[in-house]
Amino acid sequence: MFHRQRLDLAEADAEHQLEAQTRSHDTRTAITAPHIRLQVLVPELAGPAPQAADAAYALLKAIDRTELDARRHATKGASAAFITEAATLLSPNHR
Repeated sequence: MFHRQRLDLAEADAEHQLEAQTRSHDTRTAITAPHIRLQVLVPELAGPAPQAADAAYALLKAIDRTELDARRHATKGASAAFITEAATLLSPNHR
């Protein structure tokens, strides 16, 4: 999604933007089912999972490169927090 928005902000040609948009949609499709499964199977992840996904989707709302970079940094932080929480909750010692 970062790449898609970066191309949009740079006003790249339509072909490259379409390719990035297709990949972005593929990414969105690939995370939807696992995202829902995790929230059902591990309700404690109902907070961190959507926060990480929402941070990624927020990349598409950036209006300039500075904001895009800041949102990318926030996305990495939200993803790391989700992974840390999931690892803790799914570890053999926790269950």
